[in-house]
Amino acid sequence: MRFERSTVIGSVLLLTVPLFALIQSIATLRPGKKNSMAYLLIALCFFFFFIKIPPLADLYRHFANYAAITSATTLTDVIQGKVDIVLYANFYIFKTLGIPFFVIPGLYTALSVYCYLTALNIVMLHSGKTFSSRQFVLLHLAVLFLINPFIIAMGLRFGFSMAVMTLAMTLFCHKKNQTLAICLMLFAMLTHFSSMLLVGVFLCSRLMRLNRPLTVLFSVIALVTAKFALPFILSHITISGINSYSDVYTSGMYASDYLTSGNANGMINFLIILFPALFLGGYMLGNPMRNQAGDIKNAAAWLVVFVFLCSSSLQAASRYASVASVFLLFYYVAHQGSFLRGRFNYFFLCFMLMATGYNLIENIYVPRRPILLGEMWQSFYKTPLLNLFYGEEEYEQYLRFINRDSGEWIGHEMDLG
Repeated sequence: MRFERSTVIGSVLLLTVPLFALIQSIATLRPGKKNSMAYLLIALCFFFFFIKIPPLADLYRHFANYAAITSATTLTDVIQGKVDIVLYANFYIFKTLGIPFFVIPGLYTALSVYCYLTALNIVMLHSGKTFSSRQFVLLHLAVLFLINPFIIAMGLRFGFSMAVMTLAMTLFCHKKNQTLAICLMLFAMLTHFSSMLLVGVFLCSRLMRLNRPLTVLFSVIALVTAKFALPFILSHITISGINSYSDVYTSGMYASDYLTSGNANGMINFLIILFPALFLGGYMLGNPMRNQAGDIKNAAAWLVVFVFLCSSSLQAASRYASVASVFLLFYYVAHQGSFLRGRFNYFFLCFMLMATGYNLIENIYVPRRPILLGEMWQSFYKTPLLNLFYGEEEYEQYLRFINRDSGEWIGHEMDLG
């Protein structure tokens, strides 16, 4: 097998200074190619960035499930009664093989990054456009700015399933390897049940084409439904405890009214989180929509409607908005007039301003506790070879600083700021 010089250089940098490897790998992306090795190197950079993320919040709960598995535990014991069986089966396999837990957050983040980059490349290859090397690199950078790796690394299930579902829907929309697309879609649904909702969105995009008036009309209907009808409907669905589970999102601690009513900071954070989606959605509605049923642009339009349907829950709306933002970027790439008369320069400048605000909140301010406790910035410049001397005992040193009941960093609990 023949390796390009850029791949060799990237591999050497990865083993010395991962941040330089990330920059070099992004800079060497070129249009008209699969770029598989560059994507792999970028994904590996994210793997090493997140391999030592402390087990806080949801990740602590996952760590406890992993630690509870013993030699007497069977796979059936682990997945019994679970809907999202992929993660729990993963726990069992890794524990049986002696692979430490801290590998999983890095692995899921890396695989998610690879899925998103591969999906973008498919959209660009099938757009019928000729991209300059600069445009190609900047669009990949834009996708990386839309990904929330902390959601993936700390929650494991939702973020990973959304990445896999994004790739599956992209393959379907471009009629590439339908068998693989079906397998990925099933895998995503078994990773997190919320992916089933995206299957519904995908089916709608296959059956009905949206234009600008319909997108606006359906979004308004979805917004009204989310405010008045959806909480009532969900509260009466008792199958598998859906009513009690959904109540947390529509009326409880994750509800939009609870988090933003009388809370200026909550409202500002919510708007900043939605900046990329609002900007990209504005671009979509500000230009003629020539969608076709089943194409990637129509899927993006239906995702916008779906985000409005989730608006009764800030948590759900913000998470799905990040997925919608990726599809809206795909919409921009596929749209006919996107790159005419230097429009790309203005678009990218405005987009990066929005995406920077989003990242300051979602990838720095919100996850500041794991960043500080794990001193995660060190993984940017320290050689990954040091991980050869890092094991479960070292990782479990974090537990001295974590409340076993809440999974929070002692002395830095959420209500303390």
